[in-house]
Amino acid sequence: LEFRRVLFRSPWGDSLGLGWFLTPEANFPGGAVWKDGEITGTNTYVVFLPWVDTGKPSEAGVFVMTNCDSLLLNDVEVVAAVADDVLLTMQGITPSADKSNYPRVFGR
Repeated sequence: LEFRRVLFRSPWGDSLGLGWFLTPEANFPGGAVWKDGEITGTNTYVVFLPWVDTGKPSEAGVFVMTNCDSLLLNDVEVVAAVADDVLLTMQGITPSADKSNYPRVFGR
């Protein structure tokens, strides 16, 4: 995760490092390092505060797993929104009602 070996930029501005998405601070408070997964009957999302160039582990992370496929509520991905809201709350930041800049599992 420390070094980007593949030049990749997602449509929403994330980079890719060893299969993990690296969301810049401009798109999510504090930035984020995240990965998602989905197979029939489950949906997972893990997100960490970035630690690149700090020389120490991430200070916080959240993992959410559901036993349903692609759970959406008003076009918001519930798994990602719950994890991102918890990560922001852990930093003392009140989550916004607007989830459009959150790192996304799908649907962007």
